[in-house]
Amino acid sequence: LNEAMFHSLFDNMTNGCVIYNVTGSGERGCDYVMKNINSAGLVMERISFNEISGKTLADIWPKVDESGVIPVLKNAWETGQPGFVPLKIYRNNHETSYYENHIFRIASGEVVVISRDVTEQKSFEEALRSSEGRLRSVVQTIPDLIWLKDKDGIYLACNTMFERFFGANEKDIVGKTDYDFVSRELADFFRENDLKAVFTGGPSINEEWITFADGGRRAMLETIKTPMYDDLGNLIGVLGIGRDITDRKAA
Repeated sequence: LNEAMFHSLFDNMTNGCVIYNVTGSGERGCDYVMKNINSAGLVMERISFNEISGKTLADIWPKVDESGVIPVLKNAWETGQPGFVPLKIYRNNHETSYYENHIFRIASGEVVVISRDVTEQKSFEEALRSSEGRLRSVVQTIPDLIWLKDKDGIYLACNTMFERFFGANEKDIVGKTDYDFVSRELADFFRENDLKAVFTGGPSINEEWITFADGGRRAMLETIKTPMYDDLGNLIGVLGIGRDITDRKAA
């Protein structure tokens, strides 16, 4: 009954599972001979059981030494401590696959590798990073002052034009508040308008005079402050956009 349950679980796992026998021969001090692989593993490897049954890991995967898997397999087998190896695999059709591999030794002395295909997740993360990179490039080149504070008024991000206002780099602004850069009176004014946007739940528009720290130029800004929320509706903070309307005011 236990063996039947094992085979049922083994074959129906959604993650790939490979069992290796460990032998004491081979150039690496020991070889890992494929004993069994479940259906999900065959799908991941895109190969049949007959093609790999009884073969060593090096036979199945010639570049295994470059992957970092062997040291983790060896450690799991010798010490009984489980290990983890992320893998990025390039296939012949130029397709890239990503796997998270958990490796451990079972009571019989064999080594088991459980692989989870995270290709879709990785593709999403890479697309998100690319999208964020493009968005950041656009934000950095906009001539308006742009910044984001958390709900307590602590800066989370800002663009290049805003750096000129404080006369500091973004890395030196993030984590601080207005009170670290401007007079208390002006910082109180900024905070008042931040809270107005939060309490109204929508954009708050005001005009304000500022002095750019990088050159001492005075400018009139039309500032729009908008509360920002996450997907669950929790308040992240306040997004601010300040447009220089000095020339318009003069006209």
